[in-house]
Amino acid sequence: GPESCGLDPNNDAPDCETAPACTPSSESPETDSDYLFALSSGYGSVGEDAVVTLSFTNDGDPVAGLETGICHDAELVSINEESFVRLDDLNATFVATESHDTNGWAFGMLLDVHAGQTIDGDGEEVALVEVSYSVDAEGESNLEFCGVGSTHVAEPRALLTSGALVLPELVGSSIAAASFLRGDVDGNGQVAALIDAVALLEWGFAAAAAPVCADAADVDDDGVNFPLLDTIYLLSWGFTAGAEPPSPGPLECGVDPTEDSVSCAGVAPGCE
Repeated sequence: GPESCGLDPNNDAPDCETAPACTPSSESPETDSDYLFALSSGYGSVGEDAVVTLSFTNDGDPVAGLETGICHDAELVSINEESFVRLDDLNATFVATESHDTNGWAFGMLLDVHAGQTIDGDGEEVALVEVSYSVDAEGESNLEFCGVGSTHVAEPRALLTSGALVLPELVGSSIAAASFLRGDVDGNGQVAALIDAVALLEWGFAAAAAPVCADAADVDDDGVNFPLLDTIYLLSWGFTAGAEPPSPGPLECGVDPTEDSVSCAGVAPGCE
C-alpha cells in the first residue's frame, strides 16, 4: 500500500530492489535551515474572516516538490468553503489543497523539472497559497505544521531535483480576534479624548492617514466610520461625562462584540 513499506504479494514479472524510502535507517532526517515554510498571522473580529498566507523560501538546492499540512483549533476557527487562492506563478504541473474542517488543510505541489519548473535557491520568499478562515469564537488559534486528515502528509517536506527529501524549517503563526482600545484613533496604545478626536477630524476632513484600526475609530460602535459623529461621541465622553465608548471600551484591550463591516487588520498597538 501507499502508507507503509512491504512486499508484493503477487508473483509476477515486475520486480524491484528495496526502495530507498523503505531502507531501514537509525536516524531521522534533520531539519535543513536552507529551506523554510512560513505562515502569516491572521486577525478578524468574531464572525469575520481572517486571511493567512503559506510561503516557502529556498536558499539551497533547486526544489521540485512540496507538501505540508496545517492544523488549527476547530473550536475557534474554521476554513471557509472555496477559500484557497493560489498565489505563485511557478506553472507547476500539479498543485492541490485539501480541507479538513476537523483539524486543518493540506497543500501539495509537484513541478516538472524537465520543463524548467523549479523553485531555485535564490533566497526569495515564494507566496504559495492564501486561505481564508472564519473567526468563530474569541481566543487565539495556533496554526501549526502537521499531518492532516486523510492525506498522506506525515510531515512538511521538500523534494529536491536530485530526488532527496529534506525537512524545511517551520515558522507557524496564529489567528486571533483583533484586539483594540475603542477610541484609540492614532494607534498610540492609549485613548486621549482631545488628541484622538483631532486625529478623527484630520482623517475625515484633512486627508490624513487612515486610523491604524478602523474598529477603534468607530467610537460609537454603530458599524460605520463617520468621523464627525465619532468625534462628538469621543469629546462628549472625555469632557461632559457622556457615555463611555462601547465594549471593549477605551481602558482595556478587547475584541469587538458587534458583528459589522468595520474591523481591525490586526492587533492594535498597545494590545499585543
